[in-house]
Formats: sequence, C-alpha cells, structure tokens
Amino acid sequence: MKTSILSLLLPVLANGAAVQLEPRQSGMMDMLKGMTKGMATKAYKIEPLTPRNPAAKRIRMTWGPLKLRGANSTTKVGSGMSMDPGGTGHNFLVDTDFPTDVTLLDGVVEVQGMDFKRVTLDQNVYTHHYLVYDLMKPQKPSFTCANGKSISYVPIPGTVVLGGAAEDAEAHYATPTMKKTGYYVKKDTPILMNLDVVNYNPADIDVYASADIEYIPGKPEGMLDASPVFVPVSACDKGMVIPGIVMTPKGQNKFTLNSTSIIASEDSLMFMFRGHMHDGGSNIEVKINDKVACNSKAIYGGPGHVGKTHDGKSWETIGAMVTCPEGVMVKKGDKIDIQANYDLLAHPAREAGHGHGGGMLGGMLGGLLGGGDGMAEQMAVSIIYVAPLNPKA
Repeated sequence: MKTSILSLLLPVLANGAAVQLEPRQSGMMDMLKGMTKGMATKAYKIEPLTPRNPAAKRIRMTWGPLKLRGANSTTKVGSGMSMDPGGTGHNFLVDTDFPTDVTLLDGVVEVQGMDFKRVTLDQNVYTHHYLVYDLMKPQKPSFTCANGKSISYVPIPGTVVLGGAAEDAEAHYATPTMKKTGYYVKKDTPILMNLDVVNYNPADIDVYASADIEYIPGKPEGMLDASPVFVPVSACDKGMVIPGIVMTPKGQNKFTLNSTSIIASEDSLMFMFRGHMHDGGSNIEVKINDKVACNSKAIYGGPGHVGKTHDGKSWETIGAMVTCPEGVMVKKGDKIDIQANYDLLAHPAREAGHGHGGGMLGGMLGGLLGGGDGMAEQMAVSIIYVAPLNPKA
C-alpha cells in the first residue's frame, strides 16, 4: 500500500492553516497510523559503534534498498509523494528493532549508495530531505504570538527526531553546558521515516537509508526533555501564509524577511539554533530580547555539494548551515525575532529535478510558493531545540 503523509498536509499548506497534531485532540494521528499499518520495516542491518558518551549505547541502523527514479526513467517507484517533480519519495514505519524507552543524545542520518557510503551531488543525487518522525510527540508549544494570532509552525506530523537535507545536519540533544538535556522516546513510539531524493542520473538506482544513533536506556532522573521546533519567519504573520515557504517578492533577487510578534510561551532552555533555507538563502538570524542568539549562515559548495545544471553550468548547493549549540535561558514573554536574507544573484535557486518546472509542488502551486520557472521554492525556517524548565506532566 502506497501512502504519503506529506500529501495529507498539502491541502493544509495551500490554505495556510497551522497544523499541530495533538494525539489526544485529533483523529489525524489515528488516521496516519491506520494508513501505515502493516508497513513496519525491519532494518537491513544494525551495527554497533563506539559511543562518545561512556554511559551510552551507539548503533548505526540501515534500511533498504530503496529505488530512486532516474531522469530518463518512466518507472513508478517510491511509497510516497516527492516535493520535487523529478524526485522519489519513500515513507515507512520502522519496526520494533528501533530503540524506544531511550533518551537520545546524538544522531545523524544519511542516504547511502550500494557501497554504504553517503551519496551526494558527486554521484548526481540530491537529498531534498530525510526526516525521522516521532508520531506520538507534537512540536512543543514553546512559542506564541503577541498579536493574538495562533502560532503557525511548519506543519509536520510529529517531532523530527533526526533529520537532514542537502545541507549537512546533526542532532545533538545534550547541551554542552548548563542543564542536563536529551530527547526521550517513549516505549513503543511509532517512528516514521520520510525520504525525498532526486536522482539526476539517467537510470534508476538503489540507495539505503542510514541512521547513526547514540542513546541512554530509559530516562535519567533530572533530565530535561528537549526537542526541535520548526519556527518559520512567518509564524505570526496575519493573512494567508504558508508556514516556512517563502513567496519571493516579484522582480527582486535580493530581499529580507522579518518575523513579527513571536514571543516565548514558557520558561525554557533554547539551544542548537540552526536555519533551514534553500539555494538562494544567505542567512537566518535569531534574536532574543534584541540580543543575537545565532546568525546561521548558509555555506555553499564543498565536497558533495557542487553539481551541474541541465545546460552544464556549475551549481553550488547549500552544504551546511552554521549551528549555534550554546544555550540561552528564556523567560515566558521574551521577544523572539527571526530575520532571513536572500541573494539569488550570488546563489541561484536550484533547478527542479529532471527538467521539470514550477518549484516544490509543480505547476499548480510552484509560482505561488516562490518557485520560478523550473526553480525550486525558497524556505525560511529557524530550527530551535527547546527544553521547558517546568514541563507539564
């Protein structure tokens, strides 16, 4: 049975509504679990690794093989929708071999080739995203709007436990200083894998999904439960907005977007600030009470992040976004300002896969979402790890 969790959210994206999938308040979670029933996938292999924390365990789990459609292929492959017209989407629930009733400390995901090495633009493969969802834990309600509007997070079906995209990204739940933090995965929590990958090679290829996970069994006493929240620049904007998606100002190649009215809704420790942008983005800056907490700059190019356009021109994609791990103690009512800057002359938007146009959702919504003819859409999201200091039971 082929399903796409993201396809369930597209009508919501188009309407600009906020999505927060609360298991106790909505039937959506039951529907998601029902649609993916029977799809649980055991790992192809599980390898023990040396942990960085002597009290922890560390493993690498690998799933697959997963087929990616080639540029000249008409084969129908994948188990979900792709957000790129030339991409291949794969969704699957992991089986009980994925550790639960554990506290995650670190993790990183990769799309790998048949040699179990990471595939990148060096192999003509572009990872739009690879996300690992905890379906039982919604994003924390740690932010709100001072203007009376309901906060609009990026609409996703749970907390992103691990994730990456074209840029390199790692999850680090243990703060380098201050409080003891980690991400607690409840016992028997359903974990969903969502991959979206573009294969620019002419023929279909097989890849593997890999996750390097370091964790402590159970939940240590006194540990604060931390998780990432995907806060778009437009989180508190009034009117029709599509959370996280940037509508490029007509006729402009350089522009700046500023958030409005975002405030903290609880006392918390915020850390691991990192921006998420697409090619064309320059940086995302977060200020707390007018003091810079992080200036997450986009770093272009480097090994695995240089490709060729359809006409042979060199193309540099975002290889990394600067991450700020330092923690900041935040009080309820503190002001949060997010600014995103773009320069499409210095870094043109990525071409959609296989010569298709219209941005993320093809011709139907691509132009509306800021995707030019044949160009991928823009995004403006600040990913902030939050550990409430006084968590509710």
